[in-house]
Amino acid sequence: MNTKRLLIHNARLHTPNHAGLMGWLLVEESHIRGIGFGNPPDFSQNDSVQTINANGRALLPGFIDLHVHGAMGHEVMDASRDGLEEMARFYASHGVTSFLATTWTDGEPYVSDESA
Repeated sequence: MNTKRLLIHNARLHTPNHAGLMGWLLVEESHIRGIGFGNPPDFSQNDSVQTINANGRALLPGFIDLHVHGAMGHEVMDASRDGLEEMARFYASHGVTSFLATTWTDGEPYVSDESA
């Protein structure tokens, strides 16, 4: 089986730990399969790799949602581990790599229960 892959190189990567370092990103079947700084591995022997030279442009491999109340019939205020995990899977399927679970205004006992 010959899977089509996309290699984006010569890009300024923005990751949680580094901002703007030159690097590369490998995508396979809509999923990130590799990421690194500096020059990419040699894929010249593999004709199923399409390459894009980013020419120093910024590349953000995922998005961070800083205000999330819920998804998939769950909300943060439910304080449900299963609900938060299902929300995380849903957001990840849409390119969100991190999210801030946000409560709504309520009485202190309810909000305290959420932050535990």
